[in-house]
Amino acid sequence: MLTQIINGKILTPQGWLKDGSVLISDNKILEVTNCDLAVVGATLIDAKGMYIVPGGVEIHVHGGGGRDFMEGSEEAFRVAIAAHMQHGTTSIFPTLSSSTIPMIREAAATTEKLMAEKDSPVLGLHLEGHYFNMKMAGGQLPENIKNPDPEEYIPLLEETHCIKRWDAAPELPGAMQFGKYITSKGVLASVGHTQAEYEDIQTAYEAGYTHAHTSTTQCPVSTNVANINMKVQLRVFI
Repeated sequence: MLTQIINGKILTPQGWLKDGSVLISDNKILEVTNCDLAVVGATLIDAKGMYIVPGGVEIHVHGGGGRDFMEGSEEAFRVAIAAHMQHGTTSIFPTLSSSTIPMIREAAATTEKLMAEKDSPVLGLHLEGHYFNMKMAGGQLPENIKNPDPEEYIPLLEETHCIKRWDAAPELPGAMQFGKYITSKGVLASVGHTQAEYEDIQTAYEAGYTHAHTSTTQCPVSTNVANINMKVQLRVFI
């Protein structure tokens, strides 16, 4: 099915485009053009001057529609994902807070099932924990937090193929080995819920940590996030 959206303000990498159109086929964008002449055979959608922007890619989200991805069930996943699809998200990485290995396995099985569906918006699973600094637990479940354990994460990554990002505190015992291993498996190693100092972050970067997830309420005063971002070239999301 061919669809053409006209009469809107289109956001492009070069800026805003007026009086153009977006041509879509089977939910894929074929063309963005500065011409709004009707395409033969296309169903026209008049944006009536509204904004036309790319869909959002949600890289950190714990649930939606009253459901939590930690539930692990297919029903919970579908309800939460559907809620985000209604508000501009087109791709999503379901996120688990610090969980037990059985909980992660259940969520991973659900994720892989949904990823296998045609045109699935699910791109992979994001694990926020459970290898965090207990003092920086924040909203994480403290009973699930522990040091990196290769007897847990190695079998898990051998069995599953949907985990795309895993957050950890690099100052923990075994965290450097953990970072090296998961990056060797194609998983993005991310710093989070940490009391790491600048030197710890430098070492973590060398071990494969190239992303940071933090917040102002969890970041210790002694850690200069701006310095980390500039000198170690971590991608920092605050």
